Amino acid sequence: MFKKPNQIHGPVLLAGDSPYFKIIASELSKTDLLQNRPIITTRPKREELVQAHAEKASLIIIEGVDVARELLDDPSMKHSHADILATSNNDASCAFAGSAKSGKIRTICPQVFFPRLAAQVSRQKDLLAVYQEIFSYTGNEFYFYEAHDLAGYTYGRSLRAFETACPVGLRTAGGTTLNPPMNTILEKEDTLVLLAPAHSLIKRNEAILPAPDRETLGDSMLLREEGESFLFLGWNTRCLSILDELDHYARKGSRVLIIAPELSLLRNILTNREPFRRLTIETREGPVSDRSFLDETPWEFFENILIPGSAEEGDESALLLLDQVRSLLEARGFTNNLTALTWSPVEPTGKDILSYTAIWKIAAQIAMHPEYDGIIEELTTPHGAEVYLKPAENYIKLDTPINFYTIIEAAKQKSETAIGYIVNDTITLNPPKADKHSFFHFDRIIVLADDH
Repeated sequence: MFKKPNQIHGPVLLAGDSPYFKIIASELSKTDLLQNRPIITTRPKREELVQAHAEKASLIIIEGVDVARELLDDPSMKHSHADILATSNNDASCAFAGSAKSGKIRTICPQVFFPRLAAQVSRQKDLLAVYQEIFSYTGNEFYFYEAHDLAGYTYGRSLRAFETACPVGLRTAGGTTLNPPMNTILEKEDTLVLLAPAHSLIKRNEAILPAPDRETLGDSMLLREEGESFLFLGWNTRCLSILDELDHYARKGSRVLIIAPELSLLRNILTNREPFRRLTIETREGPVSDRSFLDETPWEFFENILIPGSAEEGDESALLLLDQVRSLLEARGFTNNLTALTWSPVEPTGKDILSYTAIWKIAAQIAMHPEYDGIIEELTTPHGAEVYLKPAENYIKLDTPINFYTIIEAAKQKSETAIGYIVNDTITLNPPKADKHSFFHFDRIIVLADDH
């Protein structure tokens, strides 16, 4: 049985001056869960907000945790049923996904979350494009399916139960777990987490399905034991948080070279803090925006290149530098994982740009689906499963027509959940399971796995 989605029965209020609220409004307009309810952007004082709209609202998204608490304590809000999502740009202790909950208030702190996302996409080529789809209302996103009719199934068996959706996890009374053990038994009270293009398009499979073609399962295992290499072209005060996050994911012996015009403050910080467990940090001062300097940079020694920018809203220096580096790499035939960060409310124009916009698209999803808290928290922290893009030959034989049911089985044998693939640099999530494709070297399978 499909879990009834949250429906909004009153107006949605975006209360504050944040330039990012227009992104939330744009995302909310893409979902049918509002039932044509209005989205109202206001900038009033708290008293005016209550008098004008808040009492009748179903959802309030407001700037500032303290302001949200004051609003909740207003006597006029005593009978309000509104959910409140508060944004916090300055409270460093405000963790993403509501760890600073107070009553009906959930919180989102971009300064905590953005480094998490930046660290993950900076070490896996094309992961950013995957996230751009699943963390928005465009393409495939997460839905919930009450497991009544699947009670007694194992999670592994449920992977073949849907024609147009990919099971990715399980929500129980104890919380949400992505890629749980394959032998986990589904109970009637459990809820499956599905990846699908729309709630209305989720369909159960017929009882008789194509069996996995075990003759095409791969017997290769391309593993990398050596450390990874990262080049930071530039530096800002947020980069230390990115390094801390990278230290959770990178393989031991990984190397980071940071090049920026002035690094004395960073060197002082590195000298007086605990060393990283998996990263070796090197620093070098240099004019990263100078073309002659870029021409002499040994790109071939760095599989991952991050352009962090200045972390100042409105600054486009990272995008300008990205254009230069991108053209240099293309001219030399290099395919490094290149990522630029922009801290402004702009829609990214390529799959190598991580924008602050991504966070507010996620905020829109969490505002509509409080259950997403557990999913996003697990995907963006080193606890539990994350998304990985792995060589196709780790799963199936190359140059052989193979359907997705077989790929699901191959990943299942590795205790992983397959959710898509990348063929000829084209990303396909939740593909038609019966369609056959041939895979070649450099193609990848997209899986949920716990590789820690």
